[in-house]
Amino acid sequence: MGRRLRANPIKTLLSFAVFWSLVVGLFDALLVFPTIGQLAASGWPSVQGEVVAGPAGSEEAGTHRPWIEYRYGVGGRVYESDRVTLSILDRDEGRQPHIEPGKPITVYYNPLHPSTAVLRRGVTPMAWFVLLFLTPFNAVGLGFWWVIARSLWYRGRGGPGGARVVRLDMRIRLWTHRRSPVLAGLVGVGLCAFLSIFVCGFTLMRSSPPPLTQICLGLSAAAGVASMLGAVIANARSKRFVEIDLARGTIRLPKRAKRRPEPIERELGDLVRIEDESFTDESTTTSNGRPVPEFSPVLVFAGEGGEIRERIAKWMEPSRAERLADWLAAELRVPRGGLTDANEPADEDAGPEADAGDGVERTPGTRPLLAEWMARHGARIEELRGMDRGQSLAAGVGCLGGFALFWSSIVCVFIVFMVGSAMKQVHAESYPTVEGQVTAARIDESSDGEGGTTYQPAITYTYRVAGTPFENDRVRYGQVGSSDRRDSKKVLDRFPVGATVDVYFNPDNPADSVLTPGVQGVDLFSLLFLTPFILVAVGLWTGIGYSVKERIRPPSAGGVRLLRREGRIHIRPGGFPPIAAAGVAALATSFVSIFIVGFGFGFNASMAVLGVTWAVVLAASACAYITTARRLGSGARDIVIDEAAGTIRLPATEGRAEPLTIAFDDLRDLEIRERIRKGDDGEATEYRPTVVHVSRETGRQRREAMVSFTRARRAADLADWIAPWLFGPI
Repeated sequence: MGRRLRANPIKTLLSFAVFWSLVVGLFDALLVFPTIGQLAASGWPSVQGEVVAGPAGSEEAGTHRPWIEYRYGVGGRVYESDRVTLSILDRDEGRQPHIEPGKPITVYYNPLHPSTAVLRRGVTPMAWFVLLFLTPFNAVGLGFWWVIARSLWYRGRGGPGGARVVRLDMRIRLWTHRRSPVLAGLVGVGLCAFLSIFVCGFTLMRSSPPPLTQICLGLSAAAGVASMLGAVIANARSKRFVEIDLARGTIRLPKRAKRRPEPIERELGDLVRIEDESFTDESTTTSNGRPVPEFSPVLVFAGEGGEIRERIAKWMEPSRAERLADWLAAELRVPRGGLTDANEPADEDAGPEADAGDGVERTPGTRPLLAEWMARHGARIEELRGMDRGQSLAAGVGCLGGFALFWSSIVCVFIVFMVGSAMKQVHAESYPTVEGQVTAARIDESSDGEGGTTYQPAITYTYRVAGTPFENDRVRYGQVGSSDRRDSKKVLDRFPVGATVDVYFNPDNPADSVLTPGVQGVDLFSLLFLTPFILVAVGLWTGIGYSVKERIRPPSAGGVRLLRREGRIHIRPGGFPPIAAAGVAALATSFVSIFIVGFGFGFNASMAVLGVTWAVVLAASACAYITTARRLGSGARDIVIDEAAGTIRLPATEGRAEPLTIAFDDLRDLEIRERIRKGDDGEATEYRPTVVHVSRETGRQRREAMVSFTRARRAADLADWIAPWLFGPI
């Protein structure tokens, strides 16, 4: 059966799908589920309530206060609330300047939990818009999971790797690619909803009628149904199928863009074997710029000028190509070949000597001497080393250092403020206490130029120390405002006017006092807010430090890690360090948690909520560290030199589907090849130490890259270090 295909792109897609679903799911829980509760509130009973505090100011002056406080009685108990709807985005629904304190108002309450009440039932225009806004993101997430589910389903089944087979008398029709109606429907829903977001967004800003959003949601659903029907019709009318005519002994291959502009028909008697083929498309790259490997079953026909190879289809999943090749080999009763590499630079019609060159003997069993290799590549090694020497250290890290200095300065200012306040809060726990009395309680409001409002509680209290009266309005050190008025209202409820409170005063300065000492939820939230910015600063300075260290003292062997295990040398290229993976996980988790905690619980969330949040951040960081450390420690990505066995093992990287072991006697050369990588920020050059060897299976020369470097010096140093192990003595 030959060599098997082992690549598994589903793992990468699964990781991204999990991350995407977690983020979108959190927003669904915060924004969509309250909308469902609003629908349930349509059956809640009503009771007459009274407005306690209405919106202040006027619309003309722009000083309105978009909320309503009200009280109501149920079962002999009095409740207070300021909730207009169950959604956290519908607070502006209470913007009714004509409502004044004392005016009666209808309140709808939950009969099971009377403390939960709303002023409006049903779904509000803002809730409909949130549903529309989240629809494209949910469609993308469902699309990811549908692709993963189909891939796992095809992997668990035998047969032609998920291709559809239809038998008609003595003919077999094989559809390798068909449009998925489910994916087409999700694309239609997501695209229509995405375009509708802009239309509804602008119109809602101008107070458009609410039915517009419902109409857009209906159109999105209709677009999804139409896309599904279109996919079904397109599949029924598609002619892109492989047809095997057993009566005539022919096989018809459909047209395939550039490789087959028109369908062709070949004799089954000319079919020699069926192979797997791996190839890369330079136009399709991963996030790190490497080409995405693709796999295809290949029919090999005997022709007048040599073998003719015809691809049937291409997939990113090697298991589908492998199973389809197995199925075709069994169905057509032809030999099953192994894996071939379509990126082999040699001419397909040439013999094993086609890519010899350089005057090197190609007979298997001999390898060039180290002196020969040095004579051919010594000048090239020094040239590559000199390319990095010509680069100025200041030019390399100057711009990055300036940005890191600016970023770190801003972060340090906030750290000093936060740490100073937290230390004062901790120190205040040891302050002596006296009884005081709250004399005034209010909420101070301040507006910025963009229409945002910040609320801060102002509690004035008096107390006596050694007979001397004092007055203060500090609740805690480092108190900041919040955009959510409910946070300030909680403080006012805790310290009402006339209440007797414990005042913690500074014995060295009795005028310095607080009401709530110790670390609180706002301190943990401030640290959570600063964590992403701190990690970015640490990453910037770490990168600068490594760059300076490498320029001053270049590492040996190109900076790779060298290990000796059980008599073998493991060359471990510089992958993503575990500590960096932990930092990235902590950055992403803390960044998402800021919005979840801020919108869901407020800036002054309880210690329990912040404790759970920090536990999640630390757990995600630890999991990322352990997973990365285990992956690196497994040695799966190591280049292994076994001197006793006389072999070198190349890992399943650089486009290889599985590890490859090469005997020293089959080595012919060690080159440093350059590859231009195209990205969003332009073109970049990669330098790849590449071994040239003779394949014992085909007798032809092949090139296998060991690792890719972005710096020429590293590639030259690794090649210079590894050459004495690969080639004979001088």
